[in-house]
Amino acid sequence: MPVTVANLPTIYLDRIRKFVEAGTYSDVSSFILAAVETQLALEANHHTAVATQPKTSPPPATAREASPTPGLGSWPATPKTVDAPGAERFWAPLLWGQYNRIFPGVVALRVLGRLVIDRQSAWIPLSEFRDAAAAAAVAIGVRLDQLDAQLGSVRGQKLATALPVGGRDDEKSRLRYQNQFVGTLSRTGDQIGGLPAALLMANIRAGEDGGAIVGITAAGAEFAGQPWPALEGATVRTTFDASHAVSYVRHVARSLPLEFDAMKEVLTGIADGRATPTAVDEVVGAFLRARNLKEELASTQRTGLIGRMNELGLIEFQRDGSAITYHVAARGRDLVLDKSPRHYE
Repeated sequence: MPVTVANLPTIYLDRIRKFVEAGTYSDVSSFILAAVETQLALEANHHTAVATQPKTSPPPATAREASPTPGLGSWPATPKTVDAPGAERFWAPLLWGQYNRIFPGVVALRVLGRLVIDRQSAWIPLSEFRDAAAAAAVAIGVRLDQLDAQLGSVRGQKLATALPVGGRDDEKSRLRYQNQFVGTLSRTGDQIGGLPAALLMANIRAGEDGGAIVGITAAGAEFAGQPWPALEGATVRTTFDASHAVSYVRHVARSLPLEFDAMKEVLTGIADGRATPTAVDEVVGAFLRARNLKEELASTQRTGLIGRMNELGLIEFQRDGSAITYHVAARGRDLVLDKSPRHYE
């Protein structure tokens, strides 16, 4: 493939190498490719105007508060739902590798359901949803970040991963969260982005006035409407318990079978001894190549798959210095490795 040489300041190169040494990326090129793919996807989408957010962080919340974060408590009713988007509205049939966690999307879906109920309308303005979801994500992110500090959570196990937590880069982290975990609509209106829509749990389209509107699907209402202790004020050690993992895997097996196949392929490779980041890159690359998808995205897709499966409790990490080895967890064997999509029909 063509090679272009770029000059990177040493400060950036040193930071990239730390991620490589930690095993998050197989090499510097893999990191740069992931960054380029992220930016190209963002540039391709037309994002609705985002209202200026206050630059002050929310007041500190105690990790043991008994009340839910505003807007994230259980719903008082079942929200009206809309049809799921068609596969032609996404850039690829697999979840994007930058969706490295699922819980941030749950936060957005819980907000969306509440807005739909409050407005008594199946469709609401996307801009309103983006603003409300970002505000709620910062609030829950700050609380979980405090809980991480109390628990001494290590990298890869932090509850606040992928959530904005305020601070110096607050506006940038909010925008990143909105684009990856809330939703976007392309200029032409035919392509949509964001984890909720990619999971077929939300849909986005142009409204009659030309503005983007969004709604929650039946699958999204069922998934986000179940009890989520992490959203409801409880002190937790994980955002996903066993029941959440079961409901997620069941949905993926029924509605996103290629994603289920990718999860199973990675777990099979790990079980067979291909259990390092580089080896899993090769497993994912072969999976993509066999399906005529972009093999060069293997590292990015591996990062997303591993992040999501770790959050679901399907895999475990073993660290030896900078080296990382993956292991199939009992939940991963029970829910995916020993099952086929037909089991969940």
